Amino acid sequence: MTANEVSEIVTTVKAFSTALKVTEELTQQEEADRQSLEVKIEQSFYEAGKALAELRNRRLYRSTHKKFEDYCRERFQFSRDKADLMIKAVEIVDNLKNDDNCRRSLPSAESQVRDMVDLTPIEQCQVYAAAIEECRGKVPPRRVIKGIVKQLKELNMISQNNLYSEGDVVKIRADVNMTLRKYDDYWGIIIQKDTSSCIVHIDVKNVDVQCNLSEMVKVEEKYIANIKAVNKRIANFMQKSNELSSIAIGILEILGRRICFTDDDLWFLRKLEERYEEKLGIRTHN
Repeated sequence: MTANEVSEIVTTVKAFSTALKVTEELTQQEEADRQSLEVKIEQSFYEAGKALAELRNRRLYRSTHKKFEDYCRERFQFSRDKADLMIKAVEIVDNLKNDDNCRRSLPSAESQVRDMVDLTPIEQCQVYAAAIEECRGKVPPRRVIKGIVKQLKELNMISQNNLYSEGDVVKIRADVNMTLRKYDDYWGIIIQKDTSSCIVHIDVKNVDVQCNLSEMVKVEEKYIANIKAVNKRIANFMQKSNELSSIAIGILEILGRRICFTDDDLWFLRKLEERYEEKLGIRTHN
């Protein structure tokens, strides 16, 4: 942690709000431990992360704050995300200590491990060892680590892309992508792919959506034949979806999330086809 980062964390300790309800008193020993840990947070990033983890895990903030994020914001002037990142940095450093190629030049700042947060422990060691090698044994700066992480993710993306082909049935996994959220958990069929994403057609929504490789999961082979058969039947409806009742649309959307269809599911679909056969020209399936 640099002097500027330390200064940013502890410049001003705000007085605790008098309106804040004290929910639980600390013992004398816990109070002493809390003060000792808070001092460590003002020191190196590694000690700070370890201290924050202990404060969080033992809930030593509970005498003044109900939530850990409120404690971090008012006591140290940083967000819960920042605190979590500092704690994660300690886990990464501890992992690097176990690798012979990494322990000789361990990180000296949290920023140096920030780009490795999403990697597996093995990948963290691979990336950091490669960064040390590139810097001829010296502690690598963030820009070097960031570049190697980018290369690794690109290789992983290429490998992952090879898992998918046009015509594959996939489930949408929106995660944090708000654009995809309304299609989360629906299945669809890949109609186009490139190196980093696929276009998936969701018949029950009558829409094409673009998904990154991490935003979908391939459906097991044993379900695909039934899904594709039901998909064709759903497609007959969605071409005239504006003429369907809300109940009919609701049943179709339920089917659009199922990958394994029960007898009841197929019975409802058959009844819908019979109901709309003459009105919409829907062909009845037996």
